[in-house]
Amino acid sequence: ETLRDPRISLPMYGQIADLQDNGQFVPYDPYRLTDNCQQTILSYMAEPPKQESGHNLWLILIAGRQSGKSVTSEYGAYAKAAYTFGYDHVCMADSRKRAEFLHRRVHNLHDKWPENVRQETLYTNEIRQLSFANRAMMRVIYAKDGSAGIGQSFDSFHWSEVPFCDGAADTWSMLQPAIVNRKNTSVLMESTPAPQHISSASWWQDIAFQAYRRESRFILAFFSFWDTLSNRRRWPDNAKIEAHELKLLEEF
Repeated sequence: ETLRDPRISLPMYGQIADLQDNGQFVPYDPYRLTDNCQQTILSYMAEPPKQESGHNLWLILIAGRQSGKSVTSEYGAYAKAAYTFGYDHVCMADSRKRAEFLHRRVHNLHDKWPENVRQETLYTNEIRQLSFANRAMMRVIYAKDGSAGIGQSFDSFHWSEVPFCDGAADTWSMLQPAIVNRKNTSVLMESTPAPQHISSASWWQDIAFQAYRRESRFILAFFSFWDTLSNRRRWPDNAKIEAHELKLLEEF
């Protein structure tokens, strides 16, 4: 039960490739790269806030690039699946290639998890899913598949880079009815800010505003790009704020 909480188990046992430095695996630390974004994701995965009816609220998360939000979401789901009997987690991304990349990171996490606390898996040659001996599973589906949302009944769902998926609204319309009445299903949709001309940006903007105004089951978490340490640079000693920068500071 303790290891099921990713806020506890990931800092204790998780390792992650430090892509910002030399690519070597280092102990996972949610504060190593972001001030608040990664810890917020793990907190949601551990204890999703609920509606008065007892149904989980669903999280819309927007953050800057290179914040580790997609990998952190999968890492959080790993702890839940590895230590929860029959747990079913689904990851979907804007492309097959990205979905499979995220899932490979899960396999890396599992391989480096200490054997004395590592959940056994049923197979050794899986690529697109991870099947645990406790009948739990982590798997990927693809947004471009015409029937991506039909027949799914998962316990947690992570959708990465939503507005960059073609036909995101149609995909969600097929997927949502299967989970809307399940009280304990968690949904985490995340993305970097998307230009308006991107295929599903308008729909993504609509549901983000609904979440912001608390007019739906969604709640919103927004992190400016400077929440991510890799997006910061030392301010030059002789630098001065220019006129257009002053206007931006006044506006934002």
